[in-house]
Amino acid sequence: MASSPLLEAGRSRLKQRKAATRARHRVQILQTLGDKPDGETARYFRDTLNLGTVQVRIAVRSLLAEGLILQTWIAKRDRDEAGYRLAPRPVGICQNKLPEHDETVIPGEAGSVFLPAGVWRHGLGNECE
Repeated sequence: MASSPLLEAGRSRLKQRKAATRARHRVQILQTLGDKPDGETARYFRDTLNLGTVQVRIAVRSLLAEGLILQTWIAKRDRDEAGYRLAPRPVGICQNKLPEHDETVIPGEAGSVFLPAGVWRHGLGNECE
């Protein structure tokens, strides 16, 4: 049985909204890590960004798979917790060569990912020539 064009259009819009939401969560996590050069925990992302556990896991896994973030240990009070920090700047991306506007496009899992230009303002590795 063939599905109707209206049903297919609805499914397409839903898929686009989910992809946009996931991309927004990724950007929120990258922006947060841009302000925290030592890294942060998944709990911190959930609490400060008002994201659910599943939403954080999906975003973190995709960022890890692309090499944009790395796993690390974060010192919290009297213990170390598993967390994440920004990876060194990818080769070919240079802060002083980014466009004047707020965002630049870096290829990602769903075609492209919008990455805020200020993410690497802490000078994490791979300095530009």
